[in-house]
Amino acid sequence: EEKNIMDRPPRRLNVPLFDKTTFLVSLFQGLSILAAVFAVYLTALILKKGELESRSLSFATLVFANLMLIMTNLSWSKNIFAIIKIKNTALWAVVVGAFSALLLVLFFQPLRRLFHFDVLSWEDLVICFAAGILSLIWFEILKLFLSRLRIKTCVSMGVRE
Repeated sequence: EEKNIMDRPPRRLNVPLFDKTTFLVSLFQGLSILAAVFAVYLTALILKKGELESRSLSFATLVFANLMLIMTNLSWSKNIFAIIKIKNTALWAVVVGAFSALLLVLFFQPLRRLFHFDVLSWEDLVICFAAGILSLIWFEILKLFLSRLRIKTCVSMGVRE
């Protein structure tokens, strides 16, 4: 969460919930996740992994990318490492819950059959994790750039943050 979020006045009723910037960033985040999932799926098919394993790889990538999306959007000013350091019980409950559910559908045979998945190796999970992170790394770079720009602007104007 942003440090001063509770000090801000409430949003006026006539102001849209999402501005154009938020909408465009969200659209690009979704498209980049889609591209990562599609790339993993296509690569799996090219490597002749089979339908079930390709589906499993894609689903795992989607889960990891969505967890990354949750974490990176907790703050548009702090980087992912600063966000992870903050004590946030709800965040870690979601992360542990999602990862546990992912492991259950991939390794518990009745659920695996229900979802038409195949068992993934730990190496495959690491690849899916990396693809999930890479899908949104551009947003972390954007936050870093904007943070440095804000600091330079404050310094040039003689304003302290």
